[in-house]
Order: sequence, then structure tokens, then C-alpha cells
Amino acid sequence: MRRVCVLGTNHLYQHEVYRKGYFLEVRDAISTHKVDFVGEEYPKENGPGSFAKRIVDTEYPGVRWKNVDLTKSEREGIPDKNPWGIGPLQDLDFQIARESAWVERTSAETKESALVICGFAHTFSISERLRLAGFEVEVRVFVDGKDDQLIRDLIE
Repeated sequence: MRRVCVLGTNHLYQHEVYRKGYFLEVRDAISTHKVDFVGEEYPKENGPGSFAKRIVDTEYPGVRWKNVDLTKSEREGIPDKNPWGIGPLQDLDFQIARESAWVERTSAETKESALVICGFAHTFSISERLRLAGFEVEVRVFVDGKDDQLIRDLIE
């Protein structure tokens, strides 16, 4: 049975906010699970790439990385009740379509073991979809305690 480790996190840890613990978590998941593929919900189509992609490219030859999310043009073909992402409204059907693509792409790329990195909101739903697709699934979540303190400091 193929395996997948799902790592749910804040998107900012993926490409903007450096947290040593996040780097350690990504490395640990890759090493522990001996992954051959890292699939990532990565929101930026252009730019230097995610921290996980950089880790894979520099430290894990033979491991493939891919953004498994829908491209801008693919998104345009799917109805979305909140296409601009403004406010709290989320379109469940749109999110299901996105996650279905992630499962399909992860399944196509994975030989034996994968790491899938996604935002918190998708952690358990994508894990269940991957399980239903025949993967043995481990779930991890990364949050840095430093950020909890920063939020507490902002409370009036």
C-alpha cells in the first residue's frame, strides 16, 4: 500500500515566514517516510518557489516536487462563489474540485510514499480523500508557538 504524510500548515510558512521548526518538520517527514514525491498546495505560480521545493531541490536528489493545486486557467473553468477570496465565504464545491485534483496528481506522481503540504483548512478533508484513494495516511500539523505569542501580544 502506498503511503502519504499530509502536513497541514499556515500558507505563510510555505514561502514567506521563515520558521526553523517548519524546515525541520518538512525534512523529518521526507526522511521518516522516505518519500519519492512532495506535492504542495502552493498558491504562487511565479516566484522563487516554496521553502519545501527549495529543500527538495537542494537536499533530496531523486525526490520530485510539484504544485498539485489548480493553475489559474484551470480555476477559471470551475464555478466559484467567491472567486476573489474576499471575506469568509468558501465554495465547498470549488474546494472539493481542488482537492480532487490534488489526490489525482499525488496518486499519479507517487511510487511508494509522498508528502502533501497544504493549508490548515484542507488537512483532514484531503487526508480522508487520500485514504479513500487507497493511501495509508499519516496526518501532521505545524504551528509555531512564537506566532501564538505574537497573536496574544496583539489582543487588546
